[in-house]
Parts: sequence; C-alpha cells; structure tokens
Amino acid sequence: MDQKLQSNKVINLFFDSFDKLMIDTDNLYKKYLINKSYQNAHEIKIENQKIFVLIKENINIFEKSEQVNLMKILNHLSSWDKQWNDHYKLKSYKNNDEFCFKSNIKFPKDSIKHLNIFFKKSLNQNLTCEIDNE
Repeated sequence: MDQKLQSNKVINLFFDSFDKLMIDTDNLYKKYLINKSYQNAHEIKIENQKIFVLIKENINIFEKSEQVNLMKILNHLSSWDKQWNDHYKLKSYKNNDEFCFKSNIKFPKDSIKHLNIFFKKSLNQNLTCEIDNE
C-alpha cells in the first residue's frame, strides 16, 4: 500500500474518532452548563481523557504545523484536568453537587479551526462539532 494512502487512512481514523469525541464533549459541556453538577463535570473529564490519549498516541502521524495545534489542545486538557483534580480534592462531592472552577487556560478554538482546515484539505472532510465552550 502506498505510504501516503496509508497515512491518509490513519489520519482519517484519527479524524473520525477525534470528531466524535469532540461532539460528545461539546454536548456534555452544554448539559453541564445547565446545573454545573459534579456528575456532568465528571463525564466531561472522562471524555477529555479519551481525547488526550487519542492525541497523545497519534500526534506523530502529523506534520509539525498540526502537531503544534494538537499540542495546544493537549496543554489545555492537561491544565483543565489538573484544575479539576485540585477542585475535587476540596471536598467529597455527590453527583448533584455543584462542581465549578474557573479554568486558567481557554479552550484553543483557533487550533480546532486550523485542524479543521487541515482535515478539509487533506481528507476532504470537515469537523462536524461546533466548539462553543472555553
């Protein structure tokens, strides 16, 4: 199999998984905004961990410019996870308890836009998720 074709297949598989996880996370975030419960925050944390692992395991298949954007997402997720864990240590939370902290790092929307352009150019695809959260 041609190396370029195989590379595109791997990128396409990454893209499909990434897009699904981003959509799921965005939907969870919208649900979280309604009551900011620990349960919803925990569900976001789980999805964020899946995104983190997906990127970490596949970042090397991308060119440097895409790696930079993926690293910005990793940095955001890592920072968010640390802040989540720090907040969690403050007390014992029940599912319906409010769980809210101010994130120090905004979600890298520009990185998603750049990756979207890349996916569209290289795979003739477009991310279907709409990123509204910070």
